[in-house]
Amino acid sequence: MTDSFEISINIMGDLEAKAAMVNLNEITNSYDILLPDDHQISIKFSENGELVQTVGTPLDSNTLHSISEAIKNHNQ
Repeated sequence: MTDSFEISINIMGDLEAKAAMVNLNEITNSYDILLPDDHQISIKFSENGELVQTVGTPLDSNTLHSISEAIKNHNQ
């Protein structure tokens, strides 16, 4: 089963937040994210709650933090 939702994220260098599509893969417990520039990444939360990027071009820590916060807010 997958859960799809849209989040608003701030990518380094952008002046405004942009929409990204998130798909939760419950089998692998990871999130597949389609970024506004059509690049796709995969992330998952480690056992201590930190976000780890597992697939795709590495993103800067501020962008990963923005993604993490948006997913946490969606899951509340």
